[in-house]
Amino acid sequence: MQYPPPPPQQYPPTYSQQPQQYLYVPPSRKAEGLVIYPHRGTAIKRLIVMIVVFVVYIGVIIYQVYVKSANVTDPTSMAVYSAIGTVPLLLMILMICLVVLGIFFPKPMMTIDQHGISFAQLPSVRAEVPGVKGAFLAWYEIDMLYPYTHGAYRYLCIRPRDPNLYIARVGGISPLTQKVQGLTGSPINIAQVYLGQPANEVLRLIYTQYTQEITQNNITLRMQ
Repeated sequence: MQYPPPPPQQYPPTYSQQPQQYLYVPPSRKAEGLVIYPHRGTAIKRLIVMIVVFVVYIGVIIYQVYVKSANVTDPTSMAVYSAIGTVPLLLMILMICLVVLGIFFPKPMMTIDQHGISFAQLPSVRAEVPGVKGAFLAWYEIDMLYPYTHGAYRYLCIRPRDPNLYIARVGGISPLTQKVQGLTGSPINIAQVYLGQPANEVLRLIYTQYTQEITQNNITLRMQ
């Protein structure tokens, strides 16, 4: 006599713990802005040159004091000699201190954010203009961003839509910059030696992070 097969046993369901996978999204730097710092190597070379000049000048002062001034007995002449030697010495010490501070505590050379592009104090701005420590261009004021090479020099050029308005805003540009403007077609030319990154890399970062601003304002961005 055959019996029907026993019913299959029922087991409670089991769950396997699968590790969760997360998609890493890098934080956006657009909110905080794209910051380009000065080239550290250029600042160090400048510091070395200044120290060499400073040492040579100290030697000249020692020679003037112990050799040339030995025959000077007039107190007025001695005071003039001291003033002539001391004032440039203090200025050189001040310049060396500023360069050292710039190396260890650098300030941004360029800052790009959703509002536009701001620059540090550039050689293109006349030094005699009081209160001018740099410039700012909103996105709608920018016409073109591009690099330019002239001989051994390479520039990152930012051409305003109205160059005359920019020049009037900063109080004028130096004669050297006027010559460079004749070559590049822009009054804003930042030499690549002052930038911590190549000009093309800076332009690539601007394009990838601020494509919307460039498109909305019909800005031409060219890389070479």
